[in-house]
Amino acid sequence: MNQFMTIVTVPMGHSEKILKAACQAGANGGTVLKARGAGKSTKADLFHFRVEPEEEIVIIMATQEITEKLSEGVHELYKDNSKSSATLFVLPIDCLSHVNSLEFDV
Repeated sequence: MNQFMTIVTVPMGHSEKILKAACQAGANGGTVLKARGAGKSTKADLFHFRVEPEEEIVIIMATQEITEKLSEGVHELYKDNSKSSATLFVLPIDCLSHVNSLEFDV
């Protein structure tokens, strides 16, 4: 079963909409990171996308079927919204490992 990582950048406070769309698509949840633009201006380029200050990044790992449903759901949420937007991109997950050891070398 192929796994994909969906990354969505949204204005601050919109992450709950994305997580709700993810759960409706069949995902078990996601991770939300608070982010802000950096640089001399109020906007910065990241992979040719505009990253606005005070944004949230939502990361969701899911199967291809769920990822496709999620992408459609996010598009529906923002297609008619002229005041805010979302940027979504998907990366394949080639390797996944769980780290569960609490031992650290100092």
